[in-house]
Amino acid sequence: MADVSVIIVNYNTAEEAVRCIRSVKEQTKGIAFEIILVDNNSGDRSIDEVAVLFPGIRYIKNGQNTGFGQACNKAAAVAGGSFLFFLNPDTVLYNNAILLLYRFWMQHDADLALSCLGARMHNDQGEAIHSAGNFPRMRPYLWQKLKSLYRRLLAKKAVQRPPAPAKPFEAVAYVTGADLFISRKNFERVQGFDPDFFLYFEETDLQYRLAKTGKQSYLIEGPQIRHAQYRSFKGDTVQQRVLYRDSMLRYFEKHKPLAYFLAFYLCWNLLDFRTLFQKIVYGSQPR
Repeated sequence: MADVSVIIVNYNTAEEAVRCIRSVKEQTKGIAFEIILVDNNSGDRSIDEVAVLFPGIRYIKNGQNTGFGQACNKAAAVAGGSFLFFLNPDTVLYNNAILLLYRFWMQHDADLALSCLGARMHNDQGEAIHSAGNFPRMRPYLWQKLKSLYRRLLAKKAVQRPPAPAKPFEAVAYVTGADLFISRKNFERVQGFDPDFFLYFEETDLQYRLAKTGKQSYLIEGPQIRHAQYRSFKGDTVQQRVLYRDSMLRYFEKHKPLAYFLAFYLCWNLLDFRTLFQKIVYGSQPR
């Protein structure tokens, strides 16, 4: 029986998935694990290519693109591990990250009441990238949108802040879904990912629900994971913006008072009319 089930959702990212799976198999030692690859109806025969190279892993082939969260739920339902490690196909492990995450959980869950764990990820250039965050609030989101419009109108660049000094581990509201390590018990406690989130905010929503039960997520030092980011979109930034907008609005509608949400909805669409127009013209589902 596996200690950890590594769950990867693929959509037209065969090349990246091969690198990811190979890194998991090469780097992971000292722990029983399985790999489950869910293919969300890729148009490039991704899963067939991967299956030839890795016949020993488990495959789930969806007849349509059901989104990230629903695909993860499907894999979790058949997974044999006591822990689930949701890993994006465009990530690569550079050390025994899974064992480090597992050991931290076993050593600290009793005193830290763990929700989820994640690593401080870097991109292909070795630069620190988004790995965790605070739970979203409507007012800061509107303020950030106003500032971005101001910078765009005046052609000003955003100020880049240096990354905070690393700590052995750090409490965060949520860790990103690109490398989300969670116990099966926690995952089942909140019935997994909300399938109404097609992409984006599903991990935030899950950890928000766990936080309401007294659980806390952490970033930990040690695991070395690189994340290329956004490879599934193949440059389709319109679709990316529309999906982000839909999931953000779903999150606030779900967790905030209706009157506040409606006011936010109106303000956001006024500030980001371009994305609303693109949603009307192109729709929100992957093409």
